[in-house]
Amino acid sequence: MEPGGWAIVGLAANFWATASAHIGDGLLLGQPAQVLFTPINYRWNFGDGSTASSPTGGASWADLGLAEFSTTPTSHKYAAKDSYTVTLTVDYRADYSLGDQGWPRRRNRQHHSPSSPPKNPPCSSPKTATPTPTAPAADAATHFAAPVKDEGTPT
Repeated sequence: MEPGGWAIVGLAANFWATASAHIGDGLLLGQPAQVLFTPINYRWNFGDGSTASSPTGGASWADLGLAEFSTTPTSHKYAAKDSYTVTLTVDYRADYSLGDQGWPRRRNRQHHSPSSPPKNPPCSSPKTATPTPTAPAADAATHFAAPVKDEGTPT
């Protein structure tokens, strides 16, 4: 989240996260199995009743070539001073292979796991990690604590 984990009432706060495709290996009925999890949608709940959805996790203002407080597909403008919990839910597509059959099957899956540490999942569950509010996240479903100020200086 930018700028620096806080927001100003009425100006855009920019949120972004990254999630990568990853493969889980295991055995199913004695056969080798793999599941390829690919992020397909990022759903933001900004903690004040507002939501946004994007096929990408967004990007920093610098990466987008925008000035601070510019509106982005994953930014939000808060109407009131408060402390908000922002939740990101990443939806994954699951392609799976049994034995030597390749990647013939697909299933879309939602994953939401606030404050989960990184894990090595079984073949049926995607990875998660908890990002910091000032940096992009890896494989994220998370909460940010975002104090919103009515003046432009962080405390």
